[in-house]
Amino acid sequence: MNRSSRVTGECATMWQTKEKALEYLKNALNDNDRIEREVNTLPVGPKTKVLDIGSGPGILAIPLAKRVKHVTAVEPSDGMMEVLLERVEGERLDNVKCVHKKWEDISVEKDLLPPYDIVIASYSLGMKNIKDAISSMNQAASGRVYLYWFAGLNSWEREMKRLWPSLHGMEYHPGPKADVLFNVLYGMGICPHVEVSEHERLQRYDSIEEAISKFSDHFGIDTQEKHQLMEQHLHNVLERDNGSFVHRGRSTRVKIWWDANCNNTINKEENE
Repeated sequence: MNRSSRVTGECATMWQTKEKALEYLKNALNDNDRIEREVNTLPVGPKTKVLDIGSGPGILAIPLAKRVKHVTAVEPSDGMMEVLLERVEGERLDNVKCVHKKWEDISVEKDLLPPYDIVIASYSLGMKNIKDAISSMNQAASGRVYLYWFAGLNSWEREMKRLWPSLHGMEYHPGPKADVLFNVLYGMGICPHVEVSEHERLQRYDSIEEAISKFSDHFGIDTQEKHQLMEQHLHNVLERDNGSFVHRGRSTRVKIWWDANCNNTINKEENE
């Protein structure tokens, strides 16, 4: 995590404003098929208790709350939490507990309502000490733990890899991916199930200027020279479609899950 190329600090700092959180929500809801797939494949029912770690504006927490007994949503970002609370109130959901903290700062006993039948961390694994983070997830769980993450470069990281040397004079280093995550779990004595899927991401912009504005935070566009480099790059990679500009990318995603009751743990002595 320390080695990865970042210009925005910790993950939560990207979504501190309500404006950014609403933008994230809009983009996520445009990919509603993925949300429905994730929700529909979880073994939940009217008596299920769910813990959603890094819930964002409630992409999973809101639809899950309509199906289960209780959802605890943990979210560190101010903007995301503000939007989440508004959505919970707007949907008149009385079975959602919102916890405004980083997962690393959570006390399972004091801040949460364990045990949980399902624990989820969906594309929210920005913790630097992932082993401790997973240990806390296991502590909170009485059933399954689900982690959603990437395998290989995702669509926007491919653009970063191409452009980073020109923008910042150094090679782009991506963050850790599913192989690192699997090895950490394996070292903890957990042999998880791994499901792999391909995902196409389409991002539509009304103008090149809008695209540059959206990319700027992630790419560190803070000078006119970098702005021109980004503009030239986007003219080359964006597709024109009915007057708008489309960024098309594919990524490989993984769902990693195990039973916290240790039904699929490795015999550590045999493994050693």
